[in-house]
Amino acid sequence: MVLPSQLGVFIMGHSIAFLTGSASQAGRKSRKTNLVVQVEIFPGMDRNEERFQELDADDFDHAVRIAERWVDMHGATSAAIRPVKSSGAVGGIMRMVS
Repeated sequence: MVLPSQLGVFIMGHSIAFLTGSASQAGRKSRKTNLVVQVEIFPGMDRNEERFQELDADDFDHAVRIAERWVDMHGATSAAIRPVKSSGAVGGIMRMVS
C-alpha cells in the first residue's frame, strides 16, 4: 500500500457532513465540476469524522478509475461517486467502491 504522504501529497480531511453541506457548494461551483469522488482516506478511524477527501472527476469512467485507484492502491476504506448539481450541491451516490 502506498500512502499519499509517500507520494508528497498531503491531504486535509473533511467530515462527510461538511462535504455534503452548503459550505462546500461554492467551491464545487467555482471549479465547475459535474462529478466528485468522496474518498474515505483514513481506514480504521471510525470515530474520526474528518476522514474524507473530495476529488473532481472529468466523467463517470474517470471517477471510477479514481475511486478504484484510491481503494486498491492507496488503501482507502471506500469511495463514493456523486453527481454535482448546478448549485454545487452533491446528489446521491451513483456508485460506491470498497
